[in-house]
Amino acid sequence: MKIGLVIVDSWVSNKWSNFLCKKYGENPVPDWSDTEKKNVRQFSKFLTYVCDFERRRGTTIIHSFGEKTTKFTQHANINSISQVKIKTGDLVVGADLIAEAILREKLNFVLYGGFHFGRCVHGHCEMAQLNLDLNNKSNVDNLNIVLNLSMVLPKNSFKQNLAKTSKRLLKPYFSSYNYHLWSLDGFESLLVHKDTQ
Repeated sequence: MKIGLVIVDSWVSNKWSNFLCKKYGENPVPDWSDTEKKNVRQFSKFLTYVCDFERRRGTTIIHSFGEKTTKFTQHANINSISQVKIKTGDLVVGADLIAEAILREKLNFVLYGGFHFGRCVHGHCEMAQLNLDLNNKSNVDNLNIVLNLSMVLPKNSFKQNLAKTSKRLLKPYFSSYNYHLWSLDGFESLLVHKDTQ
């Protein structure tokens, strides 16, 4: 089985992103609070460790930034846009090209983590699923979220986000996705029960 791990929106947010915005006329970097920036910076160290570990196991690492692959991501010094270290062989795309990367790499099992659970992590996963469906590639197991590789926004919770309805798949997140945990033994599937009261 060929496994892919998609790390969503581990943006560096600083003066550099403002410079690129002026140069290319677009700025996909989220306007995070200082607390969110600090959380992203710290959690990204853990995600870098996980990516290094999984890369050695043969997992394909995909870094997905924003909904569209733009001049911003195509022309940037790629390690200066990501808090998670991007290594040789990793793929860098926007959410619009995740499905293309999955098909090109012949992945059959794809998992998602990053920033933020219930928002962009699910959104990138959904966009990839819709594009896979459009290409009649429903044999790819794509709707997989890794809870301990995802961070929620402050003032949100995993529980709140599980109760939300998908904007693209038009189903509750709970019923659309498979949830997992990561450990040194790999990815472990969870049976999550709906208790949102």
